[in-house]
Amino acid sequence: MKTLSLLLTLILLTLFCTGPVEIAGGRGGSETTNGVYAVITYSDGTPAAGSTVRMRKADYVSLTADSRFMINDLMTTDSQGYFMIDSIALGSYYIEVSDNRANSSQGGAVLFKFTIVNDRDTLDLGKETLRPFASLLGEIDSMTAGRRLFVQIRGLERFTEVAQDGTFAFDDLPAGTHCVRIVDAGFALVKEIENVKTSSGDTLSVKVTVNSKFSSLIQINTAAAGLSSFSVIENFPLLIRLESPAFDFSAADSAGNDIRFSKPNGQNLPYEIEEWDSFLGEAAVWVLMDSIRGGVSDQFIVMSWGEPEAPYLSDGAAVFHSDFGFSGVWHFNEDPSAGSGAVRNRSANDFHGTPSSSMTSANLVSGVVGGALMFDGEEDNIRAGLLDLSGNYTLSCWIKMEHQDGIHTNWRFIIKEPAYTLWYDNDDRRWGGFRAEHYAYIPDADSSRWVGIYQDSENSHPNHTAEFGVWSHIAATWDGEKIRLFINGEAVDSTVALDDIGQPPLPSERQLLFGGRTDERFKGIMDEVRIEHVARSTEWIRLNYETQRKGSTIVRYQR
Repeated sequence: MKTLSLLLTLILLTLFCTGPVEIAGGRGGSETTNGVYAVITYSDGTPAAGSTVRMRKADYVSLTADSRFMINDLMTTDSQGYFMIDSIALGSYYIEVSDNRANSSQGGAVLFKFTIVNDRDTLDLGKETLRPFASLLGEIDSMTAGRRLFVQIRGLERFTEVAQDGTFAFDDLPAGTHCVRIVDAGFALVKEIENVKTSSGDTLSVKVTVNSKFSSLIQINTAAAGLSSFSVIENFPLLIRLESPAFDFSAADSAGNDIRFSKPNGQNLPYEIEEWDSFLGEAAVWVLMDSIRGGVSDQFIVMSWGEPEAPYLSDGAAVFHSDFGFSGVWHFNEDPSAGSGAVRNRSANDFHGTPSSSMTSANLVSGVVGGALMFDGEEDNIRAGLLDLSGNYTLSCWIKMEHQDGIHTNWRFIIKEPAYTLWYDNDDRRWGGFRAEHYAYIPDADSSRWVGIYQDSENSHPNHTAEFGVWSHIAATWDGEKIRLFINGEAVDSTVALDDIGQPPLPSERQLLFGGRTDERFKGIMDEVRIEHVARSTEWIRLNYETQRKGSTIVRYQR
């Protein structure tokens, strides 16, 4: 049995914690009532006959004065492991089936969560197997001497007293996601914890702190991103999206000042709030993960909130630190009409962007993450100082390109002339496609020239063309040997062996530009521009894309 230690900040809620899962079942053809049924087996496939079946309302808590939630407490499965419960009122319920008899060598439990939405439907909950019990060990870090506290688990028949040393334990829980409540001797709610996930055969250790009123686990599923189980990605800014009604914005500070993130061991994690809109119920927060394991679905961090006097700790420079490879990170969520330095570099390296005078408040539009900037293809661009690269690098951005019929100008997303560039050749007659280059000294030729994935040459690959009107993530790396091109997290091109590049970009006295130079202006929308002085790995770039794209489920906040 392994032990997973999680430090959780306790919650004070007036709403229910874990929302029930609606299970759709078959409708009985001639039934005049509703119900649920299932078949339960042991791990060897034999019927789990005589197992206890308990059904509770989803908002039930044990040993309260209100007994109306007690339903079918003494039911057991029949000789075939079958049970059925009928005449159920509309609403959300939990059913726990368990076998903890001393003479049962295959004891365990299984938990169903479901909603009855029609008084004439019968739900088939399927065939499920009893799994070994999960255990929960807890410790309250500031137990007041002489005070009696008790622990309940919402929707289950569980109740235990907290010992005077602040500890409590359950060793017979079904695997699942639970709400853990701490109440006083009068059953008044003291604290509550969301998303406490227990696993069959495992022990979850919960250390309870009282710094914030609310807390929840956030799951990181890198297996869904296709990352190798052998990979570990370090110092990665992870995007956390929050949306109502899953997240109750009214329970947090109106600007998100009280939001906090921590590792399972309690170590605080640096974060930056890019967007926090309580009115629309949307937030985007970058959290610096010191490491993320690939190919797993059981990684969690803790998010806490609900402390009115909490100081503002959002810090982009701590998340996008130069020591972690970031030279510049521009969210493009600022109003360009603010003028000089309006487009902020979120690292600590200056290089703030100054929009051209043609850009106004109307250029600030909705992006992939928060706001983004729209470019007109004629006058708009942004100057960001003299940021030179002297070694390995990564260039990246999100773009939504607008097609221009009959116009064959090139589009420069990122260009420092003559030093480095990430761009698109918009010539649809022959050479169109994405390009990545830098300007280097070539010792054999004793001269300098542009090298990389470029136009009008045997290295040009016109099949990597644009999809107009949709968001695309474009990235390029140089690792001291090859330039590699990535589109939407996938490696699509690299310089060939005969054209390996062993020299870094040369410094330049010209300005770094976003959105194009004089005769090569980008038409479309750009977001989340980054320049990094490391060559990111394929898996880093894939995770970057997968966690930022709209609709991603890699990072999940649940209730």
